[in-house]
Amino acid sequence: MRSYVILIIAIFIAVTMRPVLAQTYGLGTTPTETELAALDTLVDPQGRLLPEGRGTAAEGAPLFAQRCAMCHGPNGEGTGTAAGSAPQLIASSPDASEAIRSGKHYYATTLWAYIYRAMPLHQERTLSVDETYALTAYLLYRNHIITEHDVMNEENLPRVQMPGHENWKIPTGDSS
Repeated sequence: MRSYVILIIAIFIAVTMRPVLAQTYGLGTTPTETELAALDTLVDPQGRLLPEGRGTAAEGAPLFAQRCAMCHGPNGEGTGTAAGSAPQLIASSPDASEAIRSGKHYYATTLWAYIYRAMPLHQERTLSVDETYALTAYLLYRNHIITEHDVMNEENLPRVQMPGHENWKIPTGDSS
């Protein structure tokens, strides 16, 4: 009997709420293909979908000073404030286990994608593709992963061997 009453109440609610749920409110617009493409920042570890562009550590240094140092510190040492903290980005020495060298960033491509999608804080998606390559190159250089003159682009960024990359295996989809 109890389940019958619950069923009757559910049917009553569904019938009476249908006009409310079917109503549109005229809010927002349907995004265009261009707008959707601009939001698509998915880059996988192999670098598929990296856009064309390029950048070097030398080009990234002034960008870091201008766009990143206010939160991450002038030397990438990280900051801690009452409002929050920005992580350390640059290791203090080549054998340091800090920052990008810590092994938390297994692929340079995902580092690029994060910078492009989420930085600078509260100004997300204001960096151009070339600026993102330059900042990525700067961070990789300062962490002793690439040389100062290496050009990072969609072809060679996926080839960068990050510290700790052996700790992560790309899922293949095989269940065996």
